[in-house]
Amino acid sequence: TADCLCSDGNYRRGKIIVTWTGPYCDSGSVRTITFDNYYVNYNKIQGTKTVTNNGTNVSGHPVYSVSVNGSIVWDSSYFGGGGTSTYTSSRTREWISGYNTLNWLDDVYLISGTASGTTRLGNAYTMSTSEALKKEIGFRHFTDGVLNFTPAGKYTRVIDYGYVNGGRDNLAQVTINGFSFNIQLR
Repeated sequence: TADCLCSDGNYRRGKIIVTWTGPYCDSGSVRTITFDNYYVNYNKIQGTKTVTNNGTNVSGHPVYSVSVNGSIVWDSSYFGGGGTSTYTSSRTREWISGYNTLNWLDDVYLISGTASGTTRLGNAYTMSTSEALKKEIGFRHFTDGVLNFTPAGKYTRVIDYGYVNGGRDNLAQVTINGFSFNIQLR
């Protein structure tokens, strides 16, 4: 119930509750994640994340459905006026490498799907993948794929994570209304 300073410099309190119907690698198993008075840096995290193992695809890769319906209630003492942000997503996670080893750092996923939400100031947005995002668990950033991010009433931001060579780097290319520029990811 009291805030704990964690090794990453963030304060946390409350519970993250995970229930499952079977081992993660078993076809048909379901993981459900919920929160009980869970806070990060005084901001309340709410919602549900469900991960379902759909078995293997024609390539023999495990495939998971992931759905999220959540929100953050921002503490007004720290975030000028507070507010609530929302996030809903439906995506597919294909485990393309490392599923047959015990070393989780060699795991690689392809992630595709859609999401939408609102910022704490009430600004709506949508997201979708036009090319699956490649996530190498042992590396911080996506290494390939294209994400389309559209703030309400504004041009779509097309973010290409593999525009250089699809390798491990902190670079992406953003295109807005036909204009492209390169960015460094943090």
